[in-house]
Amino acid sequence: MLTDLMVMNLPEDLQEEVLTITEWLPPLMPLSYPKAKTLVYAWRQLSDEALAWSGAQLVTRVDGTAYRKKPAQYQSPEAEAESVDYTADLWQPFAHTWRVFDQSVDLAEIVGYLKLYVGTWGKTQVARRRHHSRDRLDGLALGIRIQPINSTATLYLHGERSLVEIIRNDLEDQR
Repeated sequence: MLTDLMVMNLPEDLQEEVLTITEWLPPLMPLSYPKAKTLVYAWRQLSDEALAWSGAQLVTRVDGTAYRKKPAQYQSPEAEAESVDYTADLWQPFAHTWRVFDQSVDLAEIVGYLKLYVGTWGKTQVARRRHHSRDRLDGLALGIRIQPINSTATLYLHGERSLVEIIRNDLEDQR
């Protein structure tokens, strides 16, 4: 998603932010429950702010197996200490109506992509003109299923068109 060359071409403050994200989410290391919770909340807010106006959405799910089996290692709440409903949609796999876009992506790369591409796209005039009413993106979604065991995620797409390609094309047209 984000290459070193892309990061080097960013303004200095954004380069620092990408570096901070990389330090906060070291590659292939276990993801603690508090960090996963932070990502889920942040991505929900991003979906509301950058995508909802177009009809598209960002959906986050978490594979909760590690949190249930080894709560101390992942700083997850004990079943009796805090009630976590592992039957909620957040903890479930994506249904068969979703298609895999990328099997294993580092979470730091996803954070960078969402900030630099999705966040930017949601504010552009090109996107707003195209997708506010004329070319609605209802039913399109990008799904992220976090794998806490190694801080990666599987990316999914929902709908007949690719939300990732629409965002990329709109940002290219903005130039």
